[in-house]
Amino acid sequence: MPSASPDNLVSLPIESGNDLLVVENLDVRYGAVQVLWNISLSVAEHKVTCIIGSNGAGKTSTLNAIAGVLRAKSGRILLGGKDITALPAYERVNCQISLVPEGRQLWPGMSVEDNLLMGCYPRTLRAHAHANLTRIYDLFPRLKERRRQMAGTLSGGEQQMCAIGRGLMSEPKLLMLVRALAWPRSHPSRRSLRTDPQHRQAGRHHSAGRPERELHFAGFLLWVRDGSGTHHPSRLQRDARQQSARP
Repeated sequence: MPSASPDNLVSLPIESGNDLLVVENLDVRYGAVQVLWNISLSVAEHKVTCIIGSNGAGKTSTLNAIAGVLRAKSGRILLGGKDITALPAYERVNCQISLVPEGRQLWPGMSVEDNLLMGCYPRTLRAHAHANLTRIYDLFPRLKERRRQMAGTLSGGEQQMCAIGRGLMSEPKLLMLVRALAWPRSHPSRRSLRTDPQHRQAGRHHSAGRPERELHFAGFLLWVRDGSGTHHPSRLQRDARQQSARP
């Protein structure tokens, strides 16, 4: 697999006052096999950033590296200006990073509510568990109806709601979702996350595979190909530039 050339990478202008997450020149390996080369991106507060690319391009590996599931070989990861590159995954949860993994990864023999409460497992969050449950049930009323049901008996869409709800229970500043936007436009989970003002407060960082959908509301796109990334403005950015250029 060829190494990414710096000439092929377009870096974002970094504004420390506005950027919640900054990733600089990230390299990642699975053992001896390098899978990411020189990935750089930023996520502004209150904005959505999408990672797009073909299967196996490195989208999920990028998110896993930000979450601390994979160690960075080189490069830096900054959250709110703090270097978290060396922190293990559990300490990044304490920094209010939340990853909703591919495949949902629920505990099928536990109830919906117990799965949600696992998102509040850190000691600092346990006192907020009741208030956070109320918030999640307001966002996803179907989960409240199913709260005593075993998570393994839910439909696929309901399980995805539960996985997202669990991620939100930890009160993340940065919420990362793997392939969440592959759902139909009418899916209630997708619609709720787009329209609910409370959840627009956190920077959101998505990985998905349908660029024509992400272009409609993402502030920024990172196109990952063969483990390297190229930055592209989304339709929202282009529209904003055209608007500002008008007399």
